[in-house]
Amino acid sequence: METAIWHKKLLSTLEQWIDTTGENHVFVDFTNQHLIAIYDLIPAGHKLTAAAVRDASEKYQREHSFTKVIEETGTEELEFNSYGKANAEKLNDSDTEMNSKAGKDICWQIDAELVNVGKNAGCAISLSVYEYDINRGKTTLQSHIVKYLQLGNRHSMAVDTSGIKSPTYQQNGKVTGKHHEWIDITEEVQDCEFFETNRHRIYIKVDGPGEDDRNNIGIKGTFLIPYITYKE
Repeated sequence: METAIWHKKLLSTLEQWIDTTGENHVFVDFTNQHLIAIYDLIPAGHKLTAAAVRDASEKYQREHSFTKVIEETGTEELEFNSYGKANAEKLNDSDTEMNSKAGKDICWQIDAELVNVGKNAGCAISLSVYEYDINRGKTTLQSHIVKYLQLGNRHSMAVDTSGIKSPTYQQNGKVTGKHHEWIDITEEVQDCEFFETNRHRIYIKVDGPGEDDRNNIGIKGTFLIPYITYKE
């Protein structure tokens, strides 16, 4: 009875914690050199013994896990272009026009993340464009796209994060004046490990002709996706 009550309290605590994470749950990669087994955190003499948790954990892994046999590692270029696919994140009196002009600032922010799409390695990227600036911007438009590699008849694929500092990237900047053209921001994103900037350029578009700029903003360039292929 005491164990059942303890389990109920544990479940309630876990549910409370999950409620604090919102809807942005993310699975992360890890290796056995970077995690502490949960049973190693149980103090000696606790009614829930480390040995019992270890045995249950190992039993679950034997019954539910699988072995990945690595076949290949590498990097592959992947072109992307999100132009014409923007959503209105914030509107100023239903106004979807950036209206870039002399003396006016338009701010932008790039968010990119290496992701696994099913059994394929890919990258998600978004461009947010702010009329004036990020903090006091009036209209905000966002263009988002997810691209993934397709490497023929290989078994399964995943992002290989072992050789990079971070699978996520963020950069922001500002342009002033009228800009209806593609703007080269390659130099500003040189530090992104999964943009190919040696032989290709990265461009953004923050405005265009007309009063509705949802079809006028976007980002284009080339990813450099680190991947592994494996069979199960």
